[in-house]
Amino acid sequence: MSELVRHFAEITAEDLPHVGGKGLSLGLLAQAGLPVPTGFVVTTKAYRTASEGTVSVALRAEILSAYHKLPHTVVAVRSSAIAEDGAESSFAGLQETVLDVRTPDGLIKAIEQCWESLHSTRATAYRSRTDSQEAPAMAVVVQVMVDATVAGVMFTRDPLDESGQLVRIEAAWGVGEAVVSGLVTPDRLQADRETGTIHTQEIAHKYTQIKNKRQIPVSTELQAIPCLNEDQVRQLVLLAKRVEDYYGSPRDTEWAFDTNQLWLLQARPITAVTAADRQQARSKQLEELQQLVPPAGTVWVKRTLIEVLSFPTPMTWSLVSGRLMAADGGVGAMYQDFGFPPNTALAGLSAYDLIGGQPYLNLTREPLLEGPTPTSGYPIRELLANPEQALQARRTTQGYLKWWRIPSALLGGIRQLSMFNRLAATFPKHYQHISGVFRQQVQLAATEDLAALPLPTLQKRLQFWVQATLVQFARDSLKPTVVADFLRECLKTMLEKAFPGQTETIIGRWVGTQTDTEQITLGQGLKLLAENRLTQAEFLAQFGHRGPKEMEISTPRWQEAPSTLNDFPVFRSVSSPESADEEADFLQIAQQAQWNSPLQKKAKLYRDQLRQMYLLREVAKNDLLLGYAEIRRMLEQIARTTGLFSDLYYYTIEEVITRDDLVGHHPAIKERKRLWKAAQTLEVPTVLGSNQLELIGQPMPMPANSKELVGFPLSAGTAEGPALVLEKPISVANVPDGYILVCPSTDPAWVPLFLAAAGLVMESGGALSHGAIVAREFGLPAAGGFPQLLRTIRTGQRLRVDGSRGRVILLD
Repeated sequence: MSELVRHFAEITAEDLPHVGGKGLSLGLLAQAGLPVPTGFVVTTKAYRTASEGTVSVALRAEILSAYHKLPHTVVAVRSSAIAEDGAESSFAGLQETVLDVRTPDGLIKAIEQCWESLHSTRATAYRSRTDSQEAPAMAVVVQVMVDATVAGVMFTRDPLDESGQLVRIEAAWGVGEAVVSGLVTPDRLQADRETGTIHTQEIAHKYTQIKNKRQIPVSTELQAIPCLNEDQVRQLVLLAKRVEDYYGSPRDTEWAFDTNQLWLLQARPITAVTAADRQQARSKQLEELQQLVPPAGTVWVKRTLIEVLSFPTPMTWSLVSGRLMAADGGVGAMYQDFGFPPNTALAGLSAYDLIGGQPYLNLTREPLLEGPTPTSGYPIRELLANPEQALQARRTTQGYLKWWRIPSALLGGIRQLSMFNRLAATFPKHYQHISGVFRQQVQLAATEDLAALPLPTLQKRLQFWVQATLVQFARDSLKPTVVADFLRECLKTMLEKAFPGQTETIIGRWVGTQTDTEQITLGQGLKLLAENRLTQAEFLAQFGHRGPKEMEISTPRWQEAPSTLNDFPVFRSVSSPESADEEADFLQIAQQAQWNSPLQKKAKLYRDQLRQMYLLREVAKNDLLLGYAEIRRMLEQIARTTGLFSDLYYYTIEEVITRDDLVGHHPAIKERKRLWKAAQTLEVPTVLGSNQLELIGQPMPMPANSKELVGFPLSAGTAEGPALVLEKPISVANVPDGYILVCPSTDPAWVPLFLAAAGLVMESGGALSHGAIVAREFGLPAAGGFPQLLRTIRTGQRLRVDGSRGRVILLD
C-alpha cells in the first residue's frame, strides 16, 4: 500500500489523517457496496512532502499510474481536508473541486489547485467561525466522473421537517454543481422515508445546466417539468436509507443519475440545526423556564447585558451569570459591602436567564439581589397584562438595576448618602492599592508554563483564579459603576428643575471631554492606534488581553490573534469632537439654575467625581479582564491537555473544575452543544411574560407599515439589520456587524462576508445549496427564492429575515 496514493479499496476507518473526511467516507462507502464511482486518494503525506505546493516527478508518476488504471479517464478532482465533512463542520464547497478533468496534465494541475485552496480566504474564514482545531492538511480525491443527466443533493432527514420522517431532495438537469452553488433554483421534493412516495413537490423553471464545465441552456420542453420521475425518487429514498443504516445517523449526500444508473458522489454528516433539533430545544427551554416561574409570575426583558454578551457558550454563562453576577458571586459580594446582602435563596443565580440562547433580565428576581425583602420592585401583574410596557418599566421608586447597578431607591437614607459620598471621595485611592496588587498577581501567574502542569493542578489553578477574579476582585472593580450612578442621580436632581428633559445631555457634555488622564482607556487606545500614534506592539502591551466580543470566554484575545485588530474598524472614520470651554459652560449652567455658591461648589465636586468614576470604571473593567484572560489561558491549556479543544467551552466551569474524567463526559457535552445551537434559532419576543411561554419558537407578527416578500425557508430563526446588497463577493469598507447579506446566490467565495452578517437572503438557490448549508452551520437565519430581489432592496434598508417561514419583511 502506497503512503502517497491510496485506492478506495485500501482505505480503512483509521485513515482520516491520511485521506481526509471526504476520502474516508467515499472509500468506506464503496467497500460497503454502495454505488460510489471508483477512484483513489492522493494522501496528506503527499501534500506535506510537496515542495511549495507542486507535484514532484516521482509523485506525478505514482498518481498517473493510478489514474490510468481507472475504467474511464474523465475524472472529478475534489479536496479532502482533515476537518472536511466532519461531524460538526462540513467545509461544504469551500475547498476546490475540479470537474471534467480529461488529461494527465489537467489532473496534476487540479491536484495542485486543491492543495492551494486549503489556505484560501474563504476556507480560513470558515475555520475561524467553526473553531476548527485540526492542523490544516489536504488530501485529494480523484474519482471517475459521472456523465449526469440529472443530479442534486439529498438530506436523508429533512432539516426543515419537525417529524424527522421525510427525505429532502433538490434536483436539476446536468451536473449537481448547479444545485450546490445556487446557480439554479432546483426542483424541491419531500419524500416519505418508508414508502418512497412524494410528499410535497415544487417544480422550478430550470433555464440552465452545467455540462462539460460549461453552462448551457435547458431545452424549452424540459425547463418546467420535473427532472425526477417517481421511480427515481424511490431509488433515492432507498439510497438514503442505505446510507443512514451504514452510518447510524442522517447524512447530507450528493448524487447523480447517469441515464438510469444512480451514483452516490458524497455523504457527510448534517452539521446544521434541523427542525427536529429545534423542537427538542424548544421543549427543553419551556421545561426550564416553567421551573423558574414564581407563584406570582414574572416578566423577562432582553436588555442591557445583551449589548456585551450575545449567545454565550455554557462556559461563559457559568462564569458570568454563575460567578461574576451571581448573588453569591462578585455582584453579591459588592451588595454586601453596601449593606444589602442578597437573598440567600438565590445562591448561584443572577438577575438573568438564558432564553433562546440570549440573556433576559428577570424582573421578579432582580430586586431580590438587594435582600429578602427589597424596598422596591416592578409592577409584575401590570406588566403581565401589558408586556410591551416592560421595555420602559421602572421600579416603584427611582431608578432600576442595570447590569450590576444599585437602584437609586436604595440611595435614599442618610446612611446610604453618607456612605456613597465617602466612597466618591476615598474609593479611587483604595482601588489604586487593590488593583496594583491584583495586576502584579496576574503578571506573575502569566509567566508560569501551564503546559508543564498535570490536569489536577490546572484545575486547582483555574478554581483559584475564577474566585480571585470574578468574586474577590470583582466586588471592588464593579463599584465605580455604582458610585457613578449615585453621582449622576445627584446631579440630575440638582439640574432637573431648571433643565427638565435636558439633564442627560448636560451631564454627558460635562463628563465626555476628559482627555488629560495618565492612563488611557481602550477606546482612546484604539483611536491612537488607528491614527498611527500608537504602534501595535505598544497597544498590545496595554490591551492585548482585550478583544472583540471579549466577555465570551471562548473568543481569542488580541494578544493571541493580533491580526484581528485589522478587522476592528472603531474610530477609523470618526473625527475628534471640538473641545469646549468646560468652565465657562459650567458657570453658564450654574447661573441659569440660580445656584448659590455652596450649591455651585457641590455640583462641581459631583461633576469632577463623576468624571473620575467614569474613568475608573473603564480602568477597573480593563483590570478585571486581565484576570479573565488568565482564566481563558488556563481553559485553553486544559482544552489542549484533554484533547477537547473548542468543545471545552460547552462544559460549565463547575464541570471543568470538579470532574476527574472530562473526556468521559464528552458525549453528554456533544448533546448539549447540539441543543445550544438549536436554541439560538428559536424566535423569542423582546419581552416575554411567564404567561406567554408558548410564544417561544413561534413566528413574530409582522410590524405595521411593513412589506412582506414571500420565498422559501433555508435556515431557521429571525434577524433584523440593515441590508448589504451585493452582486459579487467583494470587500466592503466600513460595514457594521449585523447586516443582512442580500445576494443572487452564494458559492464559497462569499463565506468571509458571512462572518459579520446577521442573516442571508438569496434570489435563487435551494435549501440544500451551499449558501443554505453554511448559513445553518453559522446559525444565520436565511431565506431564498426572491426573483429580482436585488432590484427591490437597497443597501442600508432595514430588513427582518424570517428563515423559518421563508419571508423577508421590509421595515422601511
